[in-house]
Amino acid sequence: MRSRFDAEDPAPLIILEDTRQQTGKHDNVHNWMQKNGVQLRRTKLFCGDYTLPTDQRICIDTKYGLQEVYGDLIGKDHDRFVRELENAKNCGILLIILVEEKCIKSIEDVREWRNPRRGQYYRTPPRMRPSKPPIPSWQLMKVMQTVAERHGCVWKFCAKHETGKRIVDILTGKEAAHEDGADS
Repeated sequence: MRSRFDAEDPAPLIILEDTRQQTGKHDNVHNWMQKNGVQLRRTKLFCGDYTLPTDQRICIDTKYGLQEVYGDLIGKDHDRFVRELENAKNCGILLIILVEEKCIKSIEDVREWRNPRRGQYYRTPPRMRPSKPPIPSWQLMKVMQTVAERHGCVWKFCAKHETGKRIVDILTGKEAAHEDGADS
């Protein structure tokens, strides 16, 4: 009979999830973690949505697509988002922003993304439009690159069904935290 102390039966991986993460919004992550024996523990995190309890130098902030990224960088959430990036940087935390967008593999691919806000803007009667149109995708890509350079964050992308695995792989070191593979 095996005991829970046997070397072949390691303790399950525990990942912390921020309590501000909306319940039900990331069932794909929860389902993957449960199927793969990863325990999620909800607690208030200093920054991001996911980290390890034993090493919080890397945190992952998940984004539900480029629409959410757009709102964080261009919209009303900009100041809050930049504060979080700066807080992480000042504390020596690498904040990885994992964006669920199935056709985007790198930050350069953002240039080709079709921003639905632009189409909606041009379909809206002129008298009902905001004064300026949404920025084009190539400009969003440039803003993302500038944010990475200034604030030391890393942008990564995945399909929604891959999010749980990518979180685990990044936090456990199976996937390099930096794009060039140079972990700090």
